[in-house]
Amino acid sequence: MNWSCTEIRAELDSSNALEVLMKVFARVLATALVGTAMAAAPVLAQTVTIDYDHTVNFLKFKTYTWTKLHATDPTVEDRITIALNRDMGG
Repeated sequence: MNWSCTEIRAELDSSNALEVLMKVFARVLATALVGTAMAAAPVLAQTVTIDYDHTVNFLKFKTYTWTKLHATDPTVEDRITIALNRDMGG
């Protein structure tokens, strides 16, 4: 439907103005809620698990070596390598 500014103003000035504004507000709110839910879903789906030998005293280790690092993104591999080298190098 093609509306002119005058027709829109007339519609808003009528007794239905509050109803029209409430419908617009409801649509905007619904869109925002759906968007937020869709954006939050991947964050809630993340699960991280770690495992290590609890009997080992890691304070005794003074050196380390790398094996093949497996990550889905090569830049992530680089970031992990740089961070661990920085932290483990002391």
